[in-house]
Formats: sequence, structure tokens, C-alpha cells
Amino acid sequence: LLDLFCEYTGEMDANLQFDFAQFLLKGKMYTQLAEAIEEMDEDVQHRLLDKAFEMNDPELFRLLKEHI
Repeated sequence: LLDLFCEYTGEMDANLQFDFAQFLLKGKMYTQLAEAIEEMDEDVQHRLLDKAFEMNDPELFRLLKEHI
């Protein structure tokens, strides 16, 4: 089911995309987040960058750098 969500991330509205990303972050599911980031709206990607600063999460910074 998680793979299906990752595959169709681009079809979700921005709020659901961000909620899904936060769910993946809480579970430290960075592989799945990497798959979904490229499909997310640009504003959601920017919100994730803000979240990375807030969390001071080097892994999230790395993923964002590689996928946006």
C-alpha cells in the first residue's frame, strides 16, 4: 500500500502530499520519501525544506538535495 501511495503522490492535493511526507518522516522511511519527493508539488518540496531546517535532519537535507 505504501508503494502505491508513493507512486501516486503527484495525484494527491498539496496538503495530503505534505501529510504523507510527514508520515514517512516520522517512520524514518527515507527510501519511500525519496521516491515520492520528485512527484510532490514544488510548494510541498519547499515546506519539506523548512521542515528539514526545523528538525535539523541531515538525511532529509540529503534527500531534498538529490531529488529536487
